[in-house]
Amino acid sequence: MTKDYRFYQLTYCSVCKLRDLNSNKGIVCSLTNDVAQFENDCFNYDFDDLELAKIKKEIAQKIEHDYFEKKSSILIS
Repeated sequence: MTKDYRFYQLTYCSVCKLRDLNSNKGIVCSLTNDVAQFENDCFNYDFDDLELAKIKKEIAQKIEHDYFEKKSSILIS
């Protein structure tokens, strides 16, 4: 499995209610306790809207933080 393909799978798995974390494998499916095996779509996919909202909030906070720091350093200079 290539890194690009695993990244594609993780775009699904990272916002799936069936995801689990394995200390050796990373994000795995709680049904199989293994990394994703699907090629295009996962038939067991269960969208986790709360996790997506959490990720969006974290990204927005990072953008705001980074923008504020850059803007502040420009104003101070």
